[in-house]
Amino acid sequence: METIFKLGEISCPSGTLVVLDGGHLGLWSGERSPAEIDPALLGVDDPELAEEVANSVDFAVAGPDASAAARSFDRQPGTMLHDIPASGAAEIKRMFEEHCQVNRLSAHLEELPGREPHARRARRTATEGGGSFLMFGVPVVAVGGVPRDRRLPVLATRSGSGRGWTEMTVRTSEAPAETSVPLGHIGVDWARVLSATSTPSTPGVAVRVRFPGAEA
Repeated sequence: METIFKLGEISCPSGTLVVLDGGHLGLWSGERSPAEIDPALLGVDDPELAEEVANSVDFAVAGPDASAAARSFDRQPGTMLHDIPASGAAEIKRMFEEHCQVNRLSAHLEELPGREPHARRARRTATEGGGSFLMFGVPVVAVGGVPRDRRLPVLATRSGSGRGWTEMTVRTSEAPAETSVPLGHIGVDWARVLSATSTPSTPGVAVRVRFPGAEA
């Protein structure tokens, strides 16, 4: 039998909730360009590779069939390609163009004039309905419409064996859930899950994190 615990409460004054591994907070650029993050924090100590990371580029998928093309290309979630090493930019554009030609899709990649900061990625993802994006290859989830005027309880379910958590939930309403929608995946390389506010609002949402294999 599983047991539900109340871990505490969180506030979300921005209305956007970000779920990520707390061990990766050093990679979070906030409103700064990701190019300002020290590659050493990514475990990169080779000078040439560090330069590659620092000079990476971001692409937006554009065109009438942008959503379908991005989904079928299946390199990153959403209609953006983030943190593409400069040396691989031409190749990824060639691959995407070939993909669109083969599948008869009207779409193309547009290089952004600068890297998209992580906080903006979170807000944009939330505005688009919520989902996942990559932060230096680490998947992060963002969802909008979270109440901003009160504290929200954080609940967790412990597995029957008591050896791990099977689920964590941020409840925004006592109303029963009518449906369940997967938003994406998060990377938990450090075995820590952090819910943080990053900006507004659909009541009656429960943001739930599941831990497959918690019984192992």
